[in-house]
Amino acid sequence: MRHQDWILKVDYQDGTGDGHVLWRLGKDGDFTLKNPPVNDPFPWFSHQHGIEISSSDVLGTFDDGNTRCNNLGSTCHSRGQIYQLDEVNKTATLKVDADMGNYSFALGWVQTLQNGDYAFTSGFQLQSPPFLAQNEEFDPSGGTKTFVMQDQPEAAYRIYRMPSMYAGCCGD
Repeated sequence: MRHQDWILKVDYQDGTGDGHVLWRLGKDGDFTLKNPPVNDPFPWFSHQHGIEISSSDVLGTFDDGNTRCNNLGSTCHSRGQIYQLDEVNKTATLKVDADMGNYSFALGWVQTLQNGDYAFTSGFQLQSPPFLAQNEEFDPSGGTKTFVMQDQPEAAYRIYRMPSMYAGCCGD
């Protein structure tokens, strides 16, 4: 729910569930953020895109940051965020809070790479003109940027990093 600044889990069960909401992740949702970033008045994602969840309850999202950046001003950047979820106790631990160094008001993606790094797509940056999209790879801590690719003059909903032209894509 991008415009509610929430990520929802619904009872789907491969089409046999009843569709009710199991939980809401985000500001004023059902989870407590155990380790909010220091001095951050808006630690949760906002207007997020590209949810990825693993079997080990690790959830990644691209935080466009619209609500947060409207409150913080022009120096606000989008973020790549990785959370460890504890669904039983309804807690979320922020494992990665990568600063993109730019603001993408729409679009975005997250991908966990085979080497353990994370790739985040800032899909629609408003440079005047042209528009541009950027894919940035960060190490597992989110602290070191290891790769950057830009696409101008286009926006990009998703940019996938592939190990080769022959290995398939995206966990296949």
